[in-house]
Amino acid sequence: MIKMKEGFVMGLLITISTLGFAQETTQVAVPIDKAITNSMDYLVSRLVPGSTVVVLNFTAPNKAVSDYVIEELTTYLVNDDNLVIVDRRNLQLLAQEVDFQLTGEVSDASAIELGHRLGAETIISGSLTPLGNEYRMRIQALAVESARVQGAQNHDIAMDRRFASLLGVEFAQEQTAPAVIAVEPEAKVASSWSNKLFYFGVRGGASSRFFTLSDDIQGDIEPNDLTYEAGVHLGIQFTNSFALQVEALMYTADKVNYYGRGSSYSSYGNLSFESQSLMVPVLFKLTARPAWVLLALFGGGYFTLPQGQLKASSNYGDGSFDVSIPFGVVGGVNLGFNIGPGALFLDARYGMELGKTSISDGKGNLAIYSRAMASFSLGYEIGIITRK
Repeated sequence: MIKMKEGFVMGLLITISTLGFAQETTQVAVPIDKAITNSMDYLVSRLVPGSTVVVLNFTAPNKAVSDYVIEELTTYLVNDDNLVIVDRRNLQLLAQEVDFQLTGEVSDASAIELGHRLGAETIISGSLTPLGNEYRMRIQALAVESARVQGAQNHDIAMDRRFASLLGVEFAQEQTAPAVIAVEPEAKVASSWSNKLFYFGVRGGASSRFFTLSDDIQGDIEPNDLTYEAGVHLGIQFTNSFALQVEALMYTADKVNYYGRGSSYSSYGNLSFESQSLMVPVLFKLTARPAWVLLALFGGGYFTLPQGQLKASSNYGDGSFDVSIPFGVVGGVNLGFNIGPGALFLDARYGMELGKTSISDGKGNLAIYSRAMASFSLGYEIGIITRK
């Protein structure tokens, strides 16, 4: 068991050391200038500040490529204030003195000897090798004292106009990627309206009311056939499938006819009750917006705020009463389609109040009826602030 652990640790250390000394880049081909910059960014980060560095040689298919890369490598190092760069003229004079060719392959032993003579601590060298129809560039840093590879980078070089010109070949065509634009259509356009944090909407429609008289009143009650309502809402979309929606200014007007029997109000004969109110539903929504479709199931509760007094009219005169409307619960469904920046939707819901509407006058309070409603409305909502 101990040997297995030791073997695992040793393998891990070898792997880390290998990755530290040579970073192999297997990504897509890049322009030659980008390959040089990426390589030097990595290699310089591994050198000790204040080190003396010399760009020794770069092996390439022709002199134009070799000179270009060496010039770019030297320029990069010269602009780094943390390193000391050996003058290329000193290198050329030394190479002539010892009859050494810098344009071909240079062994590590020869490179280290030149580095010692120049007083360099690190040698930068590289090569450009054809691989079929492509080219692989390698740049490395070699420590003069220890002969240790301090770092290396490989890059596949993309064929562009500059690289083709350096190689002395004809450049067939510019490599562009117009096809990427063409794959966007439906999914991205759809997400522009469906992936929002806040949703504002308006709706209007009609509802049928259902009234049940309280036990304190005898008689019959009839609502108008339809009651019109309109409102606005604000929704917060926490996730793709869950939202909280608050509906404000949900205006509604009720009118009912009461035919009294055996109550203190029967002396008035037939009465007509009219009231106006603002409903404030707070809803929890389960939502889905696949492609161009909006689907939502919702449920919650609502408060009703009377707007003024309840008015009673009869053949004998009119009267007004303070009115109190209880808390209610509501549930329903939305079905819609994406049109423009938002969605046009149909809202169908059913609600009922958990208590009885009551009126009060000088004689005291009187519970008159409980209320339920089924409504249908058409609305439009838009989203703002893209949800991350």
